[in-house]
Amino acid sequence: MIGLVALLLAGASPPPADKAHEELTLAIARVEGDSLARVSRQDVVREAGRWLSRVPGLDEADRVEPVIDSDAALLLHFDMLCEKYSGKIDERRFVAAAMDGMIAATAQPGHYVDVAALQTLEQSGAASIGVSVKFVDHKLIVDSTLSGSPAEATLLAGDVIEQVDGTAMAGVSIDEAVRLFRGEPGTSVTLSVRRGSGGPVEIRVSREIRRNAPDISWEMKNGIGVLRILRFSNRTLESANRALADMRQTGEEVRGYVVDLRGNEGGLFRAVVDVGDAFIDKGTIGRLAGRAGVEEVFRARRGDLLKGAPLVVVVDGKTASGAEMFAAGLKESGRACVVGSSTRGVGQIQSILLLNDRSALRLTTGEFLTGAGAKIEGSGIKPDVVTADRGDAGDIPLQMAERLLSNPKFACIAPDAASASTSIDMSSISQRGR
Repeated sequence: MIGLVALLLAGASPPPADKAHEELTLAIARVEGDSLARVSRQDVVREAGRWLSRVPGLDEADRVEPVIDSDAALLLHFDMLCEKYSGKIDERRFVAAAMDGMIAATAQPGHYVDVAALQTLEQSGAASIGVSVKFVDHKLIVDSTLSGSPAEATLLAGDVIEQVDGTAMAGVSIDEAVRLFRGEPGTSVTLSVRRGSGGPVEIRVSREIRRNAPDISWEMKNGIGVLRILRFSNRTLESANRALADMRQTGEEVRGYVVDLRGNEGGLFRAVVDVGDAFIDKGTIGRLAGRAGVEEVFRARRGDLLKGAPLVVVVDGKTASGAEMFAAGLKESGRACVVGSSTRGVGQIQSILLLNDRSALRLTTGEFLTGAGAKIEGSGIKPDVVTADRGDAGDIPLQMAERLLSNPKFACIAPDAASASTSIDMSSISQRGR
């Protein structure tokens, strides 16, 4: 670090800007200007410098975190490390470390996406194992598995994936892990998985392509129309209209409806708003918050696909993101009673911001709020009626929804304040008129 300080004090300029300099400088500007967090440019470059000192393989002297407070100082430090470790450490590892450091300065989720990882994300036809993962304390954790996917039969939420085909997951990005999960249809991937307090075990999971799985499925159950929305896409509203028409054509009298959002992790924001608008006659569907607290409010227009029929929304711990906002919109507007368990609490919006070399930053740029302005991130949506999940007693949330809708004087039943966080004994619950 003495050499760096001496060069700066002497007024030395960094070498002529090359591609790496351009990308780093652009990334600094994007993080400072586009992040939901209000972070100073000085904090961005300072954290980038700290992360450069953490690249594996550095000599002990270079692992001392530098004091960097300008773009020029960061670029000079970057150049010194690249030159010293030329042939030993690839320059792109230094670039990735600096980029991840910039994003870490925001104290919000995000990471650098290299060119190869971005290409993988853009391959809509790639086969994968069907798992959603997250990093917790530098460990790659299974968050959920997709219904009907190969992973569903072998992995559980909370499993720690330590290796993918022999590659250690410590220190890799989410996008790199996703790239390793993907491959040719019919091939398989070997995972080293630690479950609970047990030791690591090897699990082999096949890859397959999920071909345009329908957004919606439906059924009639004892006079109740059950509409399962698996995801929100540009087809969802049309599919919902078609499903409701098919229900009516059965000739069975419909006493009420259930919208089942369990396992729904969101999707296209515009689709969430459009479908919410179709079910809410009057009220606020949700809000989007950006930098400096700027909000965009999405209000429902007149009209209700169900024409005011009683409605219950079922959610669980896998209901996330836009699906949470959708459920909150129906709850807060008084349009529906929400049943099940608390949702996941994913309210932040991440954007892929392209850089000039076709790599990118995955940056938190906004967040969902409920129509009333409540935060979803980290809190989730609390149901009006809390129940256990599916179990030996059957589909308890759906049973509760059917019970509510079978009451001629439809009411949203809620526990008292003392038991609001516990499962309800269905044989001893009190009613609260809506």
